[in-house]
Amino acid sequence: MKRFGLMVVGFCLLGLFSVGCSKEYRVSHSWSDSEAVVRIEGWKGDLKVLHLSDSHITCSNESDIPFQQYSKRMDDAYKVNKHYKSGKAVTSLENFQEAMQLARKEKVDLIVLTGDIVNNPSMTSVTAVADELDKVGIPYLYVAGNHDWHYEGMEGTADELREEWREKELRRLYGGKSASHYAAVKNGVNFIAIDNSTYQVNEQQLKFFEKQIARGLPSVLLMHIPISLTTFATMQCGNPDWGSEVDKGYKIERRQRWPKEGNLKSTMEFVKAVASADNLVAVLCGHTHAARADKVNPLAYPEISSAGAMQYVVRAGAVGGYRVVYFEGD
Repeated sequence: MKRFGLMVVGFCLLGLFSVGCSKEYRVSHSWSDSEAVVRIEGWKGDLKVLHLSDSHITCSNESDIPFQQYSKRMDDAYKVNKHYKSGKAVTSLENFQEAMQLARKEKVDLIVLTGDIVNNPSMTSVTAVADELDKVGIPYLYVAGNHDWHYEGMEGTADELREEWREKELRRLYGGKSASHYAAVKNGVNFIAIDNSTYQVNEQQLKFFEKQIARGLPSVLLMHIPISLTTFATMQCGNPDWGSEVDKGYKIERRQRWPKEGNLKSTMEFVKAVASADNLVAVLCGHTHAARADKVNPLAYPEISSAGAMQYVVRAGAVGGYRVVYFEGD
């Protein structure tokens, strides 16, 4: 695609590099807050993806009244938002609808949704999102965020509540795929979705990721919570300090506190597997609401780094954020 050279010139250039990814692929990246180009040498194809995350949509009717005791704080938090670009007051649903119009206008091949699309698993909210996606008619992939399945103050562990509400209300967004982990190949790129919305990755998810990477296709990892990096050393997935001592949000979110023992062994092994995956070209995620791009280099394993992979965090959809990602081959 000719757009690669033009976009490098036109970007504000938060970063640009070209490095070896594996024997088969060399990958170069260029990016801004709203666009990215992933150039993959040795791959024949092109693919345009709209990446959205953290839309925090609330829609409600009488069916949601019984859940108001669990939903009120988050519903009130995102009633009206200030659009990051125009400054206008807009609702989260209006921003989502605008993103769908952009997807149609840009003729993207795929829409990727990396969690917190809704504020809680309200049937009304999930239906509104699914209807908008159906109307635009573009294939999409979804992975849950921590708010998508969480009714604040509802009894149960994070794992129990996630399992319950992914099945009860969120299942329409998965299109028959596993809510925990799945893979989908689009134009020769393997998109691997891993639900890490509890900050943890279990053994089954780890083995699935390793199996998918072993296929050798250029691969993109989809998650809600970014992996912890040396350049992004906040409390993300795989931060070695994760646990009860640093959990500042459990009271206001009315949930169980993170465990004293910290990360699962499989979570730390997963971060290491991501770092050493030669054919991983990008990680797409959200959660922090601010756009950024970081070379994959986990905090716990600085000596092992996917040479060509970048982790792209997208600005929150609640304020109009999105990123169009162009995958370009030879």
